Amino acid sequence: MARSRKTPTETDIQKIERLAGQGFRLEDIAIACDISVSTLQKWKDTPEVERAYRKGRIEATSNVANRLYTLAMEGEVAACIFWLKAQAGWSDRPQPEATAHAEVHIYLPDNGRAVAA
Repeated sequence: MARSRKTPTETDIQKIERLAGQGFRLEDIAIACDISVSTLQKWKDTPEVERAYRKGRIEATSNVANRLYTLAMEGEVAACIFWLKAQAGWSDRPQPEATAHAEVHIYLPDNGRAVAA
């Protein structure tokens, strides 16, 4: 006999939003909801669950970004460096030096017309 299909309750949807917002993996969220990962994947196909999952992730990212920005503005060096790398494209990798001129090499084929001595 096949099991009846479990549908997400309002409590499940709130739990998904909260846990997604705390950075939990889908596997962990499924365990917390007492369902399989495949069931959670199916639930994510519904607009309510997908929205709750995405909203949780967005709110968490927003909170962390705001805190990082505040730390950077307060002069926290690590936060400043991270912000500049992530948002301004800065890198700590050595960049090739720019030169004012380019080296040009010209190779001429040997056409056999050299003067014999």
